[in-house]
Amino acid sequence: MRRWPSHALALVAGVAASCATSSQLVAAQSNDPARAGRVTSATPAVPRQPPPPPAPPPPLDRDPPRFAARAVATLQAVAAAVASGGSSDCAGAATRLDAVRDQFADFYAADAALLAGRRRELRAAIATRQADLDAAASAIFAAPAMFACARDAAFARALDRAVGDAGAAP
Repeated sequence: MRRWPSHALALVAGVAASCATSSQLVAAQSNDPARAGRVTSATPAVPRQPPPPPAPPPPLDRDPPRFAARAVATLQAVAAAVASGGSSDCAGAATRLDAVRDQFADFYAADAALLAGRRRELRAAIATRQADLDAAASAIFAAPAMFACARDAAFARALDRAVGDAGAAP
């Protein structure tokens, strides 16, 4: 049988006694009759902190997949704007195109802010969505308003702002 040094036994006994004394003291001081006489932990519960809120997404021009998705959504919105309202409502189509420009201002600003090196990276991301972009472009150019309003100055200006030079000032 192994003999423990007396100082080790004294240390263990002292720790055990202090734990029992603290726990009994908490139970004895409790006004709750259900806890009276029960040995409870002397360590108070630490409230949990809620997790920090998620970090905001990076700017659109620094997030190629989000930029590509936003480019597709913008072109699809342009297609819907020129397809709805019939072929003779050029002023309505121009107003809808201006609304698209306003709704997707983040995309237009990101596109305008791109540096030459970043443009290549973002264009590569957009290439993964080329089929969606082609479908939206086909819908734009097949819309009756494209033919009926081709000579309407307000429509042409709105269309150019929406799909022409995306980096142009709004």
